[in-house]
Order: sequence, then C-alpha cells, then structure tokens
Amino acid sequence: MKKIITVFIVWRVLITFAMVLGLMLPVKTMFLGGGAEKYFDNPLLYAWANFDGVHYWSIAYVGYRQFEQAFFPLYPLLINLISGFVGINSVLVGIIISNACIFVAIIFLYKLVKIDFKEKIAFWTIIFLLVVPTSFYFGSVYTESLFFVLSVASFYFARKQNWFLAGICGMFASATRIVGILLFPALILEYWLSYKHNKKNLLYKIKWLSLALIPCGLLVYMYWLNKNYQDPFYFFHAQSAFGAGRSGGSFILFPQVVFRYVKILTTLSFGYQYVISSIELILSLSSFVLIFLGRNKLRISYILYAFLLLVTPTLTGTFLSMPRFIVTVFPLFILLAIIIKNDNFKKIIAVGMALLLIIATMFYTRGYWIA
Repeated sequence: MKKIITVFIVWRVLITFAMVLGLMLPVKTMFLGGGAEKYFDNPLLYAWANFDGVHYWSIAYVGYRQFEQAFFPLYPLLINLISGFVGINSVLVGIIISNACIFVAIIFLYKLVKIDFKEKIAFWTIIFLLVVPTSFYFGSVYTESLFFVLSVASFYFARKQNWFLAGICGMFASATRIVGILLFPALILEYWLSYKHNKKNLLYKIKWLSLALIPCGLLVYMYWLNKNYQDPFYFFHAQSAFGAGRSGGSFILFPQVVFRYVKILTTLSFGYQYVISSIELILSLSSFVLIFLGRNKLRISYILYAFLLLVTPTLTGTFLSMPRFIVTVFPLFILLAIIIKNDNFKKIIAVGMALLLIIATMFYTRGYWIA
C-alpha cells in the first residue's frame, strides 16, 4: 500500500508541476474552465476544468443547457450535492472527487491484477496507467476517475463473486458514461466463466440477476430525458453539436473512420491539428493491436470489455478524444506490464511517457485541445 500511495503522490506532484510550468505558454481562451474571467483570476484552480470540464461544472452549477445532455448526470450531480453540503467552490469539489476516485481506483486495480498475476505486474500496471500522457484527466473535472473506479471495482467484485456489488458499481458506471453499459456483457461473460465451478450451488444460478442492475443507470437517465425533452436518446443525438464530424444520428463503421483519418492526414497541412489527428489515429490503432496481441494473456472478459470500450466511441465516426478514452481501458495497462519483460525497458518507457504527460498537461491547462 505504501508503494501505491507514493506513486499516487508522485503523479499528483508531477501534473501539478506541469500545470505551473504551463503558465509560460500563451493561453487559448475559447474553452477555459469557468470562463476566461475566472480562469485568469485563478488559473491554478480553473485550469483543471477546461474543455468538457466547463460543461460538467456548468451542469453542476446551473443544470442542463441545450445539448449538454450528451454529458451523463452522476458526476455533476455529485459535485452539486457535495458543494451544496460543504459550501465550497464546485470546481474544487470536482477536482477533489476526481482525485479521490483515481486513488481508490488504483487500489482496486492493484488488487484486481494481483488475483491473476504477481505483485510486480500489478505495480507496473499502476505505473503505466498513471504515466500515460493523458492521465491528467484523472485529476481534472472530468468523469474519467469516477467511471474508472466504478468499472474497476465492478470487475473486482465480480472476480470475488460478489455479484450484487458488481451490479451496483456497474449501475453507477452507466449513469456516469454511456460506455458503462458495456460492463453488462463483459460481466455476464465473467459470470459464465465462474459458473462452471459453481454448478452445484443452486443459489449461485440466480446471482447473475444482480448484473441486471448495470443498465439501470442508463435507463433512469433515458427516462429522465424522455420526460423532460421527449427524446430518450438525446444524449446520442446531441453529439453532433460538439463538432469534429461526430455523428449524432447514425453509426459509422470502423474502416470508414480509419479511411477518414488517412484522408485527413494526406490532405491537411502540417500543424497542431495535424499532430493531434496523427496521435488520435496512432494511439487508437495501437490500442487495438495491443488487445489483439494480448488476447490470450488476459481473461476473455477483460479482452471483450477492452475491445468494446475502444470500438464504441468510433461508431460516431471519429477517433476524437480516443487518447483520453484510452486511460479508462484498464486491460491495456495490464498487457503493457505483461508484454514488456525487461525492467530497464519498462523504466525507459515510463520515463518517456511521463515526459509526454508533462507536455500534454502544460498544453491542456492553457486551453489547447489534447483529447
């Protein structure tokens, strides 16, 4: 546990250092946390609420506005409840929630990995997770940390055959992000894997019903959307309002998305947007390749969950934000810890990723689009 606490503190110091270092960069003012006035008044606080953080902060503070229904309700609801109860700045509350969640999440992940692997693999899994260049979102006013702790805890409880708690965590995950629903097929598969060892237990045969709780978070939100906006799928239909070619009315197949990015990179002039598009394509394809290469190294339920998490966002026709979405795909980091055998090579990769994390954090906190 001391190692985990130390790694968490080092990570938090690292991204804070990067934010302070980023003050040297010029600011892009379009999507600053709390608006330009609040940001310039206290950049050390509001920098962690840039881009989508603006929407979560706004929803928590004033409720849903047009098209913000694309953002699921649990995280801003928690911000609203806690900030109202303790009477402190809602952005600060969001930051506290996110940091608390990622701390608890890495403990769950460490314990989850140790079920199947040695402590060394579990430790390196945590290292790779926290040095991934977009891990700063875990400390920002974003849903990454809350979703991550709920999804990892759901898997952990499933592995411990506590199906009720697995279902509860899954339910809250599907109220946090749409992809929380993907826990349902993955944990149904996990139940089937464990069922063959519990066939004679009559009570165990019905325990899978607890997993039916998982879709309830999404269903409750859909009910609320239908009641208030007459559209239970408003969270999907609102996607196109956020630009970048994201589809809000139909699904786009993966090969079409790849072709679109190839076309972008062969026609776009080199610049910041070219670099971002390249990163989105490279990281997306690399993640799929890693899952394919590691398909026999992890439980099939983990592989299924990782694949579904990776492919679902692409159905809107873009790899936009994939470098951010990847941080919640925990099987990727287990596979990195397994596949990279040499400890010195692991250290070199971790240092390189940490340097990229510093650079990415600097740009994000000054209003530059990262993911």
